[in-house]
Amino acid sequence: MGQRKIDCGTVVEVLLKLKFYDMLEDPQIKAYFSSIVSNSYSFDELFGRSVRLESSFQSLIDTL
Repeated sequence: MGQRKIDCGTVVEVLLKLKFYDMLEDPQIKAYFSSIVSNSYSFDELFGRSVRLESSFQSLIDTL
């Protein structure tokens, strides 16, 4: 990666692929997002989807 910063979408995708859903709420991750965020619709949409997915997954686990 070199000295380039990783964008928010990449961080979210990596966390989702690695199934680190709880890390999306981590204060350090949120601080990183705040430091590089560009208020774009695509980021908000992706983050919203990840939160909804996490919620649905938790509901499924609770049901089982």
